[in-house]
Amino acid sequence: MADLPAPRVTPSRPFTHTGIDFTGHVEVKSNKGRGIRTSKGYVAVFVCLATKAVHLELVSDLSTPMFLQAFHRFCNRHSTPSHCYSDNGTNFVGANRLLKREYQEIIQNINKDFFDNINHLDIQWHFNAPAWPSAGGLWESAVKSLKYHLKRVLGDQKLTYEEFTTLLTHVEACLNSRPLCALTEDPDYDHLTPGHFLVGGPLLSRPQVQSDNISLPKRWQLIQAMNKQIWKCWSNDYLQQLQARSKWRTPIENIKKDDVVVIREDNIPPGRWAIGRVIEIHPGKDNHIRVVTLKTQGNIIKRPVSKLIILPVQNSAENTSDNSSLSTDQPNIQCDITARKSRILF
Repeated sequence: MADLPAPRVTPSRPFTHTGIDFTGHVEVKSNKGRGIRTSKGYVAVFVCLATKAVHLELVSDLSTPMFLQAFHRFCNRHSTPSHCYSDNGTNFVGANRLLKREYQEIIQNINKDFFDNINHLDIQWHFNAPAWPSAGGLWESAVKSLKYHLKRVLGDQKLTYEEFTTLLTHVEACLNSRPLCALTEDPDYDHLTPGHFLVGGPLLSRPQVQSDNISLPKRWQLIQAMNKQIWKCWSNDYLQQLQARSKWRTPIENIKKDDVVVIREDNIPPGRWAIGRVIEIHPGKDNHIRVVTLKTQGNIIKRPVSKLIILPVQNSAENTSDNSSLSTDQPNIQCDITARKSRILF
């Protein structure tokens, strides 16, 4: 199991590193009343990689323009992220292309001083390898939590756009008020939630009454001390829980170039799985290879190693060359080795 990526363990402003995903379709009514037709809607989920804060946006379809509108609404509320992470959905790829084009048009029409002030608007988009949903486990988990709340609250009811948006804000407040780490012994600071990084406390709790006798400098110092305490608990308690490794603790040999593999597909019968050859490897920072580029019969694709089954072609060739080097005065041993290989391979 690899180490956690730097955005997960580095203190940063909420939503500086944002994971994005869509849920399945939901039914949205066009108007109130009986017999009103419903249309499909989708929920865009934005997750902060450092704090696990969640932002939800309701969109009418999965096209690139609709996602860009939802993305701009998210940026207007939580500022523009520096890095975005998602799968290879066509709407995400198209949005990345349009945002890059808009950014290039902006920097061509402004002077250098102004460009230095808005340099943070350049968004770097990171895409996971195809057919690798576990790489985006953080936002997949957020989608699962959203569906859990929607099924319990919504049921079979059909809501209008305004009613559905209001319900999503309630679900968002619940998700941002969930505890990130276990309760502490301090009664004044019982647990850490994503809301602490957004508003200083859980979104569903009552605001604390502050004394009017505190001067402005002292109040500012109090806020700064609370902010430091929040990040201290995040570093000492929350990150310690994330560092636990529950699986994949035994190292295995890395896949190599020119290895012949079978590409496992979940929606295709095993008899129709394609065979490919590794033409390029993409090692991580720990030098472990988790994504490779393959050449199949008519295409070049990128896949995670969890979807590949290595064929023992090279091992068989090496064993065959070793067996051929045996002397001819040992026919019984040669036949016995060949028979055992046949039983193993077939």
